[in-house]
Amino acid sequence: MDPQIYTANSLDALLVLGGESSEHNRSHHAHYIYSGIKRKGHLDLVLTGRGSGLNKTLPVEPESVVMQKYLYSLGVPEKKMHLETESLDTLGNMIFSQPILNQILSSYVSKKIGLVTDRFHMSRSMWIARRVFGTNFYIEPLPAEQTTSLFGNMLEFAVKTAWRYDLWRERIVPGNQQGFDTYMREKHPFHVNDAPLGTYKVGIHLLKTVRKD
Repeated sequence: MDPQIYTANSLDALLVLGGESSEHNRSHHAHYIYSGIKRKGHLDLVLTGRGSGLNKTLPVEPESVVMQKYLYSLGVPEKKMHLETESLDTLGNMIFSQPILNQILSSYVSKKIGLVTDRFHMSRSMWIARRVFGTNFYIEPLPAEQTTSLFGNMLEFAVKTAWRYDLWRERIVPGNQQGFDTYMREKHPFHVNDAPLGTYKVGIHLLKTVRKD
């Protein structure tokens, strides 16, 4: 048995991050996990993402809705899928998904979550998940295979470093839901016009400049 399938049999929910490629790499991997476990009916899927804040315009349909339609076409029941449609990056994926996960897992003792994203993206995703969720959930990484470039790996490291510094500066400790909610409302550069200057904001500006060139 695939080790990921073996692990998934003990989980209560899958958290599928937005930002997948046109090949549906993340939602397809979520379906692989869902269809491979023995107790399919007990596993809920939380699908995340409005779009990327790096893009000039957002898609007409949120990424999570596109994933939902794709998974439904593969046989995943609509009632097992829960949508987060506000986030514009990985940090938002976690923060805006937490209330949904709290509700889904309220009656569970173990509160075990499988985190689905690309392998190159997993280290940063697990890092921020542990800070947003704290000890509320037990998180298992379930990476989808996806190649990336040296630039992509460098970008992952740079974004993680920017988050690390900004969260330290804001004194937001792991599991501080109020602190993260306040950050999203008042200081996150994708969600706040004229957000105060921070390392993440500077990095986003530089990345947009590189993309434009």
